[in-house]
Amino acid sequence: MNTVTTDPLFTLIETKALADQHVAALAAGITGAVRIPGILTPDDCAAAADAIENLTMGTYDPARMAASIARFGPALNDYRAGDGMLDARRYWKATDRPAPLGPARLCDPTP
Repeated sequence: MNTVTTDPLFTLIETKALADQHVAALAAGITGAVRIPGILTPDDCAAAADAIENLTMGTYDPARMAASIARFGPALNDYRAGDGMLDARRYWKATDRPAPLGPARLCDPTP
């Protein structure tokens, strides 16, 4: 696994194939991105970019983040209590609900 550090808070992993360790590093916040050169054809990239334009956008608390962004489920920070602690009961309840949009809406998953 090759890693490239461009910023102390952002590590990029560059690899030929996605593996469990890459997903774990993303989930743990150890890395910010996994780059897999050539994983998609130019046509696949264009189709994904076009599909993104049609996604329903979610918003974060405008006092914290004014930009609309695509969301695929609940974000931890949306469930913080006034003291900054996570309201775990509300968060886990929200994760049990189906997300309004997901990867299948982004592009056709069939090869």
